[in-house]
Amino acid sequence: MTQHNQTYLQNSALFFSYSICKEFEDIIVRALTVPKSTEELVEMGRYMLYANTTFNGEDEGRVGSNDSAVGTTDGHAIAQSRTY
Repeated sequence: MTQHNQTYLQNSALFFSYSICKEFEDIIVRALTVPKSTEELVEMGRYMLYANTTFNGEDEGRVGSNDSAVGTTDGHAIAQSRTY
């Protein structure tokens, strides 16, 4: 594997990890925000339901897709292009 490919793979993995961490940090901030009204409380409940079901399912799919984004050929790692 060339140095360029190795650097590309490392940077891609770092960006991917950062983006997932950022999404979870956003969920934490929103979950720790005290609602000021009944409407905000209901909206928070809806968001937490989304975060616990839909978001987690999407996230698991992204992680699985990222694992397969690196393949091997003749013993050399190659990066396959992915759209996220």
